[in-house]
Amino acid sequence: MKEVMIVVGAGQISMAIARRMGAGKKIILGDKNIENAKNIQKTMGDAGFDVEVIEMDLSSRQDILKMIDMAKKYMIPAVTSYVRELTDTALAKKALSDAIPTSVEEDLITSLSNKLVCFSKKTAELENAVIGASEYEGDVLAYAKYYRESVFSVMTELRAIGDAMETETAADYWPYPSYGEMLYGV
Repeated sequence: MKEVMIVVGAGQISMAIARRMGAGKKIILGDKNIENAKNIQKTMGDAGFDVEVIEMDLSSRQDILKMIDMAKKYMIPAVTSYVRELTDTALAKKALSDAIPTSVEEDLITSLSNKLVCFSKKTAELENAVIGASEYEGDVLAYAKYYRESVFSVMTELRAIGDAMETETAADYWPYPSYGEMLYGV
């Protein structure tokens, strides 16, 4: 599976990060202004990068749902593949000898499996919260309060689970650059 890098905001800083971190990766570039994103796509494409653009506004219900879909398509399969490798390793050790400890693999399998369940439930909760915002579309203040209390709080919880999965998943499996790579690799 080709690693994917998601970049939100097609500005100069985003392009610099994508150029530095995106070599050999599929870069998904999202911006409210699709023409701006297409200009960056052309520049980066001419430099040999694989860039796909999508119109994205994180204050938009549909765009948040697109981001959820991307998490489902890339993060869940990546962690599942790593859990499968850990399971195969533990089973191979046990087949060789019962004396070989497998507690590290078993602990990671349990931890990541539990996080996958939580992540899946939180993505569904976030989808429902985003869809539920439509009830408040006529009242800007009520809409903003709903997003703050219902959508952003679940987004924060979901991100915490995703961050925890990232720290436990081998870098070769994780589909996105780590925070450390983004912060210190540029």
